Amino acid sequence: MRKELLRDAGRDQWRWSDVEDPDGRQTVHILVAQWWVLDEKSRMEDPDPDAFIVRTVENNPCSFKKEEDGKLREPFGFRDGLAQPVIRGLREEGGAALKQAKRDAGDLYEDRVVEPGEFILGYRNEYDELTYCPNVKEWPQSSARFTLNGSYLAVRQIAQDVDAFERFKAANGRAICEKMMGRRMDGMPLGWQGPLGSDSAADAFRYRVQDANGFVCPQGAHVRRSNPRDSLGIDVPSSIKSSKLHRLLRRGRPYRETTESGTSCDGLFFIACNADIERQFEFIHQRWVQNPRFGTLEGQDDPVVGSSPVPKTFTIPGLPSGSEVTLASFTQALGGGYYFLPGIAALQFIAGGRAGAKPAPSRQVEAAS
Repeated sequence: MRKELLRDAGRDQWRWSDVEDPDGRQTVHILVAQWWVLDEKSRMEDPDPDAFIVRTVENNPCSFKKEEDGKLREPFGFRDGLAQPVIRGLREEGGAALKQAKRDAGDLYEDRVVEPGEFILGYRNEYDELTYCPNVKEWPQSSARFTLNGSYLAVRQIAQDVDAFERFKAANGRAICEKMMGRRMDGMPLGWQGPLGSDSAADAFRYRVQDANGFVCPQGAHVRRSNPRDSLGIDVPSSIKSSKLHRLLRRGRPYRETTESGTSCDGLFFIACNADIERQFEFIHQRWVQNPRFGTLEGQDDPVVGSSPVPKTFTIPGLPSGSEVTLASFTQALGGGYYFLPGIAALQFIAGGRAGAKPAPSRQVEAAS
């Protein structure tokens, strides 16, 4: 993990249990994710007692802010998992869900569509190039690449201070919290009028024309930093094209841990899938989320996951009491790592148990344009 680049130095609390290997071999860390119904018995054997375990929960039942909409919410109570990119050429694109999504998004639907090579190794990306797909020397007999159809995962465990957030909300109001996040708590855009809309409608908006100065969604809001959409280039087309170079397929899993003192700690186990960690996850984190000079701002990073010392400020244009509010530290990165997510052929090769194992036939299939 590149702690200095991600500004995690001195904050990472993960314990990898690395040991010196007498033969000079490198320790390999494996991420295993298991989902099962709450209160049901796990179908997987108990892990090694020394293993690092984060138990996540579906729909965040531990949160006292859960609303009866059946949607995934993170511990601060905001709807999570919206604004996912659509991978061009997937079979699901012919289904009814896609037709509904196109109707909801209208002319803005294409803003979401991203080439498969941004997420899957060996396919064409937004540069119209085949994403680099390295091989392993133990697989010389195969014309396919070991990493074909795989991807890379950026994983972060983020502790959330729910008490601090609730105090801030009590002092400043829900509307200010929504400005800070950049969405309503139900997930809809801040400029949305009327009742809750569909997920596709929640992703069908731009900033440059409707909200260039951030009077609706502040320029430094969390979601605007994470996906600036059409707001950073010289014009709308170039901005959309540029933003597609830095998209993530992501999933946040809320969790609750109990400390030795008996108190609880809520947080989010964040997993992002991308084909180029440096150009996608690290770029977003360094150049957008943690950048104190994002857009026209000066001396401010992300109000939710930023790592600058507190107290810090957040600019909200148009406030009658002034344009800035003072923030507490709401989150802390406890740890993280990068992982290779293998495709089927690589899994079969790994499961073979020997260097010379012959993988199952594998071929690259170009996604439909």
